[in-house]
Amino acid sequence: MNPVPKTPISKAPAPLPANDNQTPANQDISDFLRELIPQDDAAADALCRRGERMATALVVVMATCLVGFPLFFAGLIYAGVGVVP
Repeated sequence: MNPVPKTPISKAPAPLPANDNQTPANQDISDFLRELIPQDDAAADALCRRGERMATALVVVMATCLVGFPLFFAGLIYAGVGVVP
């Protein structure tokens, strides 16, 4: 059961819609991107290489888990430790 609020809920429209896609006039997305992406080519290359290394490491870990976990559980079942219903 949901409690009933003691004060009436206002039916007035909200000041901004929930899907407000309009950016303020004094803020542009390109200003944000200029601060986010380094202007120096060497720094941008280093950032890109770091992202590529992280993605490669993530793929290797995911592949290892996808192969390793079933082998681990198959070994447990073969050893008689695992219970198969």
